[in-house]
Amino acid sequence: MVSPVTSARAEETAFACEAGERVLAHPRRLSHLAAAVQAGRPVSILAIGSSSTEGVGATAAGRSYPAQLEQILQRRWTRSKITVVNAGIGGETAHGPVGGGADRLGAVRFDLVIWQVGTNDAIRGDGEPAFRDLIDRGIQLARQAGSDIVIVDPQFFPLIHDRGVYERFVTAIWETAEAGGVPVFSRYRLMKAWSARGEDALLSTLAGDRFHMNDRGYACIARTLSVDIADMVRMGAAVAAGR
Repeated sequence: MVSPVTSARAEETAFACEAGERVLAHPRRLSHLAAAVQAGRPVSILAIGSSSTEGVGATAAGRSYPAQLEQILQRRWTRSKITVVNAGIGGETAHGPVGGGADRLGAVRFDLVIWQVGTNDAIRGDGEPAFRDLIDRGIQLARQAGSDIVIVDPQFFPLIHDRGVYERFVTAIWETAEAGGVPVFSRYRLMKAWSARGEDALLSTLAGDRFHMNDRGYACIARTLSVDIADMVRMGAAVAAGR
């Protein structure tokens, strides 16, 4: 029997996940994660966010992006036990009230927090100043807990009602993260690149609702994100070795 992760890897091989351009903004060394990997210690990663983190649209829990990311990083960092905790809650916004939004980021220390945020806020399209404040608050809470943090911005999808409003929230994430020195993995830029190949290319990564991702989409997110995380860990290791 073929496992969900093996099957997903076969599917992603048949689809060019890469955007053809860099989708990671503001890369920086992930010092806490790098230290754990270099020492061969167990690595704890929190994947937090809404339905795209929870895995809505996937055919099995093992095909969510956090589950696939755990498998990929475990193959890469064999000396460490890799654990990716999936704390996705469908419908969550940075504001809450579902799950507490940004306030969930500082509850426990992790080597890395991956915060997928902004889609539901952008769809609602209101409270942009408060949204910026909450992004900043989430960053500070993760840091106070002693965690590295990477933000994942909203997805691009065919049925965006008001792209101007939606993209203002994407920009708000990028600008707030830049001010805080936090990397942003841009799903928005990545998925727009898929769409530029033709609508069928983008739709092949989406579930039937043309909004949530499917197994192929989640596999691509996990693969592309894993490369960027590994690059930022190497940055951290290089800095540490030079001290």
